[in-house]
Amino acid sequence: KKAHGEKGSADNESAEQCKTTKIPTFLENFCADDIYIADETGLYYRATPNGSLCYKHIALSGYKKAMDRITVLCCTNMSGTDKRKLLIIGKSARPRCFKGLRMEGLPLEYHANKNAWMTTEIFRNWLTSWDQNLQLKQKKILLLVDNCAAHPHLDNLLNIQLEFLPPNTTSLVQPMDMGVIKNFKTLYRGKLVNYILESIDENLLKSSTTAREISSKISLLLAIQFSADSWRDIKTTTIQNCFTNCGFKPLDISEILSNEENEDMLQVPIINYEEFSTIDNNLPCYDDNEDCEDSIVEGIKSKHEKLDEDDDDDDESPVPVTNQEAKNVWPCYSVILCRKEMKGAQHPH
Repeated sequence: KKAHGEKGSADNESAEQCKTTKIPTFLENFCADDIYIADETGLYYRATPNGSLCYKHIALSGYKKAMDRITVLCCTNMSGTDKRKLLIIGKSARPRCFKGLRMEGLPLEYHANKNAWMTTEIFRNWLTSWDQNLQLKQKKILLLVDNCAAHPHLDNLLNIQLEFLPPNTTSLVQPMDMGVIKNFKTLYRGKLVNYILESIDENLLKSSTTAREISSKISLLLAIQFSADSWRDIKTTTIQNCFTNCGFKPLDISEILSNEENEDMLQVPIINYEEFSTIDNNLPCYDDNEDCEDSIVEGIKSKHEKLDEDDDDDDESPVPVTNQEAKNVWPCYSVILCRKEMKGAQHPH
């Protein structure tokens, strides 16, 4: 097996403490749509795979790879319904491939510095702009990030509660490191390889064009397009599973009801009860354009006036009222009369 990542040097005790103390508190105060996670990763956007296909009797020779690097900031919520626009950091503020292109037309946010790294200024501007948009929507969220020097502690955020993960625990409690970023890079490499194969088949440059020559000609604008498409192709279930593996497991009411051991239901904590209690506040139950009480009263009065006219014409005994009519008419009529009397209106005997 190949050793990779930083899981071997992770602080298991701090990670378990975070899962048992901090994460349940986050789930009590915020719903899954309002819990966000953000993390950066480096991307060699021109690098091709190490392996390839060849005949058995032919040796596969390698070559120096193109190490052009960019930094990608990924951010999504716990439910996977809101994948924020990627933030890409390059080395050039205005690359040649951006000539004649509006920066607002890019499918993601682009920033630049000489090392193509995340800086405090870029992170602060990104958070401030997002906080202003949330203020317009009147929405408050929780954002979890790594505890690194490029992520400053900002106190001027109004609608973003910024929380930092414990040091040396990102490989255990960071959902981005548990498969989201890996899935993003896998999709990106697939798009890159497909582009190279199509270019070879179509003889984009010349008949003897190799994969190395094509990959070295990939522009930053094309890499941005591949990145945006790959981020869009990540499935919602993938994000949810990565959050679940890190300990973000909201309480499922159906599992509680099916558990025979939970006899005292009063002791069961309900997560995000505010959303459940206000789910039917705006449910329409009557028509504002119609006065139901007046229509019922007029209907009953007209019915009795008709009965009185029949009594004057014929000297017969009054028409008996059936039990069904008494149940349907008289209770409604008495209640409505009581309401009219309380409002000061006069009613017939």
